[in-house]
Amino acid sequence: VRDVYTEADDPKRLIELEQTMQRAMDAYRQGRPGDAVAMYQSVIARRPDTEDAYRKLALVYWRAGQARDAIATLEAALKNGVPQSEVKIKLGQYLTEAGQPGRAIALRESFAGDDPDALVALGNAFVAAGRRSDALRTFRHLLDVDPRNGLAHENIAVVLLQGKDYAGAE
Repeated sequence: VRDVYTEADDPKRLIELEQTMQRAMDAYRQGRPGDAVAMYQSVIARRPDTEDAYRKLALVYWRAGQARDAIATLEAALKNGVPQSEVKIKLGQYLTEAGQPGRAIALRESFAGDDPDALVALGNAFVAAGRRSDALRTFRHLLDVDPRNGLAHENIAVVLLQGKDYAGAE
């Protein structure tokens, strides 16, 4: 959703970009990741606010073992003003899995609020950083937001198990 729409937002002008996105996905599925990368990059070059192009490009890089490129792609999305929280959540996940939980925590703390996905990701970053009490606080906040959230219960149990609180985990 935008505050102001321009001629560039006319659906007729966006068809080609959508088709390129589809061809990129097809190329990746057909085992041509280099072609997919080039197509996603072309979409971003033409339309730097295309959130799913950044996420899909980052995923291609991530699956190819190019964590640095995946992270840089999502950081570029944020730098270019892409507002969707999915970009921040995925960036935080990649940072955590790439051994940079401190950066992931700093990023996630700035936007997690009451978003269940962001809270799970933040809690997991705290776990990866060895900050179990912060992880428990985060997962318990998630239960305040969504009392039926199974991931919150599961993650609390895992943190308690790591701390050898078997009764609490049970």
